[in-house]
Amino acid sequence: MVSVKIIKFMTMALFPAISFITLANVFADFKYMSLMTEENGGNNAVPCLKKYEGETFESKIILTGLMRDASKVSYDALTFLVQMNCVQYAPAYILVEENEELLFMMYGRVKTMLFGPKLCSTLKVTTQPEYVSKITSRVERIASAREFLRSQVATFFPNGASLHAWKIVSVDFDLLELPLPSKVVTTSLRMDGGSIGDVDVTCANGVVKTFEDELEPEMYYDTFATILLPDTFLFSMRNRVMNKTRPEEDQSFLPHVAKRDTIIKWLNKEGRGNRTDDDGKMDPVPVRSCFGGLAIYRASKFLDTRCSYESNDPKKYEICQ
Repeated sequence: MVSVKIIKFMTMALFPAISFITLANVFADFKYMSLMTEENGGNNAVPCLKKYEGETFESKIILTGLMRDASKVSYDALTFLVQMNCVQYAPAYILVEENEELLFMMYGRVKTMLFGPKLCSTLKVTTQPEYVSKITSRVERIASAREFLRSQVATFFPNGASLHAWKIVSVDFDLLELPLPSKVVTTSLRMDGGSIGDVDVTCANGVVKTFEDELEPEMYYDTFATILLPDTFLFSMRNRVMNKTRPEEDQSFLPHVAKRDTIIKWLNKEGRGNRTDDDGKMDPVPVRSCFGGLAIYRASKFLDTRCSYESNDPKKYEICQ
C-alpha cells in the first residue's frame, strides 16, 4: 500500500509559507563518483562536485525530470535546477527532447551568475531516446520517458545501498513556475513522520493561472494523474479508455459537472481543515494518485523493482503519473 498526499505548494501560482529547514546528512557508508566526466569518456555532464565516501550531503535528494525543449525552458525552472544542484547538492538526471546542448550553456550561465565558481553536484542530461520519441500517444511516451529516467536514477545507488531517508524529486521542467527548492527539501523531510506524516509520495497542488484575465479562476493542473479517495478519476470522460463513470466516483468532481475551480476550492478547504487562523498554512490532502507538476517520492518506493511506469506484467504495480 502506497500512501499519497497532495501538499499546498503550487506549480503555477504563489506558495504558502513553509518554514525553512536544512539538514546535513553524513553518508559515510556510500560512495558515488560522477558517471559522465571527461576522464571516463562522458561528454554530456557538467563536471562539478563528485560525491565521495564520508561527504556531507545537504539533503538526501535526487532530482529528476523531463524537458521538452531546452530553448523554451523558463528562467524559474532553470534556476530551480541550478539551486537544487548547487545549494542542496542534489544529483540531477534530466531527459531532454530537443536542444540538449543549449541546456548546458544556460545552466552554466545561471550557475555563474548566482554562485560563481561554486562546486555543484552531478548534472546528467540525456537526449530522449529515439524509441521514446516514436511513441505517438503522449501519455505512453511520457510513461516510457519516466521509466527510462527511473533506470538512470537506479544507477546512483550501488547494489545493496540503503535507500533509507532518500527522496526522488520528479519535476515537469516545462512549467513556468516551480516551488522554492528550500520548500521542496523541507517537505521531503516532513514526510518522515513529521507534520505530513509517514507518507510515500507528496505532490504539488498544481495550478493553471490565466495571466491575461486576472478574474479568471485558477484551474487544477494535473487531472490525469490525480485520483481522489476512494476512486474518483478527475480526467475528462471523453478521453478515458472507458468513457463512463464508475459507481464509486463522486461525479461532482468530474469535468462534465465540476466548474473550473471546483477541485482547487475543495483541496483548499480540505487543507485548511479545522484551522481558524489566517496564516495561509494548509495540511496535505490524502489521495489515491497524483503528480501536479512536481512530486516527491520515497526512493525505496520509486525504485522498487516490482513497480514500473510501463509494464504489461500483471505481477508489477503500475506507477501512476
